[in-house]
Amino acid sequence: MKPSHLSVLFSEFPFPVEKNFGSDPQILALTADSRQAQPGSLFVATSGGLADGHQFIPDAVERGAVAVVGDQVLSGLAVPYLRVENARQSLAHLAAAFYGYPARKLTMIGVTGTDGKTTTSNILYRILLAAGYKTGMISTVNAVIGDEILDTGFHVTTPDAPEVQHYLSRMVSAGLTHVVLETTSHGWAQFRVDACEFDIGVVTNITILIITALMKTIGLPRLGYLHLFRIHYLRRAVIFVWRSLTRMTNPIPICVRFPEKFRSVMVWVDWQTFAPMKLSSL
Repeated sequence: MKPSHLSVLFSEFPFPVEKNFGSDPQILALTADSRQAQPGSLFVATSGGLADGHQFIPDAVERGAVAVVGDQVLSGLAVPYLRVENARQSLAHLAAAFYGYPARKLTMIGVTGTDGKTTTSNILYRILLAAGYKTGMISTVNAVIGDEILDTGFHVTTPDAPEVQHYLSRMVSAGLTHVVLETTSHGWAQFRVDACEFDIGVVTNITILIITALMKTIGLPRLGYLHLFRIHYLRRAVIFVWRSLTRMTNPIPICVRFPEKFRSVMVWVDWQTFAPMKLSSL
């Protein structure tokens, strides 16, 4: 990772932004936690269930932040302030830019679903290692980079976007070529893996149990949540499974199950590349 100027981090930014680069400072670090701000930091003010990051902008600037990104209308800051539509979603893309878009240099395999994510991630990781691929893994338990095993925190969800991109960057530096990334519903809802540019998607299963988790995460009433549940997972599954629909030669079937009225489908996957080939209704 090399320090980049503020304007460079936004050169491929995919969303509307009110640009104010000021003197275009060099960005040496990126954080959404004002307590971790240091000289040269870009501070991204995200809103959460317990606190609004915009309230901590003065603290971040005092600690050395040279620019701030947020999604509220603000003025009078001593450093450049760039307003975006969704600061949390922007954090993922800015983190990817800060670390040089490491996912583009790796074969990204994402694993999501209600149950079996960690087990499936570990099985795929071991299969790829046994097949001779230089593979890393990021799960809710740990991150594995070569012989190094790193604790990823609370062991219940995907790490925050800056941590995910940091791990991916280290994997690129270590010469790895493939990564298995476990992605939770919480991680999806908070855009933590939005800039990972998955090549291959694995959906273990989706059951009604996940509704409780997302209700707590998003705070929607049950009817609103059920509607979101259907839209969110159908959209994610389609994007996730079909992202790498190219050059398949040796297909094997993997079952993807949906709850309630959703029919199961069979995803035919290339054994050598793990890329989806076609869908067949069951």
